[in-house]
Amino acid sequence: NVKVLHFYHLLLAFYFSNGVYLRDLESYRNVKNLGIKSSKLNLVKDLAFYLNPETKKNIQKILNLEQIPEKRLMGLSLNYTHNQEKNDKLERVYTKTINKIILETNFDIVYFTFCPAFNSKLSDKVFGEKIRESLSDKSRFHIIDYYSPKIVLGLMKRMDAFIAMRFHAQLFSYKLKIPFFGIAYEEKCSSFLKNHCENWMNIEEIYKKYSEIIKWAVSIQNER
Repeated sequence: NVKVLHFYHLLLAFYFSNGVYLRDLESYRNVKNLGIKSSKLNLVKDLAFYLNPETKKNIQKILNLEQIPEKRLMGLSLNYTHNQEKNDKLERVYTKTINKIILETNFDIVYFTFCPAFNSKLSDKVFGEKIRESLSDKSRFHIIDYYSPKIVLGLMKRMDAFIAMRFHAQLFSYKLKIPFFGIAYEEKCSSFLKNHCENWMNIEEIYKKYSEIIKWAVSIQNER
């Protein structure tokens, strides 16, 4: 079993390393529970906290290239799960949510491709394209290509709000002090959101509580 083999390789690396650096408390506890000595473990900030954004001049060039309008903008970052049935349900609920936000607020939506196809079996962009296909007003939903983290940080500075499912979308939103709604799909996300976000939910809750995201979007549309 490849997963079991990977786990034992990881465990051996922990045991024989001089130090293990972890970016969240849950990961720290999990590794400690494997029997790794506390003296080896170090809780540190994610390196993305120290990243500086691309220059305003270059960011404006990219915004022009991507044809992003000078309007109120809400960023959006989503990703697929490993379950196709779950993905189909998520597409439907996200489409319903974004449709409502476009109808009830002054935001245009900017969909960020955080993970391209060469890093994953399926690019985040595919998710965005499927959502746009079903929107009543496609002109207010803009999909941008994958860019380096430095450029993404600069692009996110131009957002007035953000719906963040990808972990680094959550981290960048917090770093930039952008009002954001977090969706936790893994423990690393929920651990971060518990401490750094007022408005968030676990992915399992979204089917029944998606209206909370819409209400949040309506309530903050005139902030910043």
